[in-house]
Amino acid sequence: MDMDAPEVEGTLRRLLILSLLALFFIGCSNEEIRSPSESEKKLNYQLWGFSAEHRRDGRLRWRVRGKEAVFLKDGRVRIVDPLLVIFDKGEKAAVIKGKEGEVDQNREDVRITRNVEGISRKGRFYTHEVVWRDSQGKLFAPGEVK
Repeated sequence: MDMDAPEVEGTLRRLLILSLLALFFIGCSNEEIRSPSESEKKLNYQLWGFSAEHRRDGRLRWRVRGKEAVFLKDGRVRIVDPLLVIFDKGEKAAVIKGKEGEVDQNREDVRITRNVEGISRKGRFYTHEVVWRDSQGKLFAPGEVK
């Protein structure tokens, strides 16, 4: 069967349109494609049995460990059941534990929250939150301390 040019062109157009429609419907399945949540975008990786320490001028400043840690892309590390040990001139200055914690790897600060218990040279204390500001060498408790 011989076809002239207009017939061939019309047939090719119909085939092209049918092919595009088939591709469109195949690509539109019922399976939902979702975007990652904000926390998933920030999540780098997660560890169980976490431990870290920070030294300045060769001296140990603090050591923290926890049951679990989640590393975020912004340089923070969230810690479950943290235990923070702060050192002063190589000696333990304070030991603090809580339910949650966070290390700011950019500033080397550590925050412990929820049911915080600690012991330092000044005695035992209880609070909701403490923050170790490494650059200042100071421990802060923004709320009430018992």
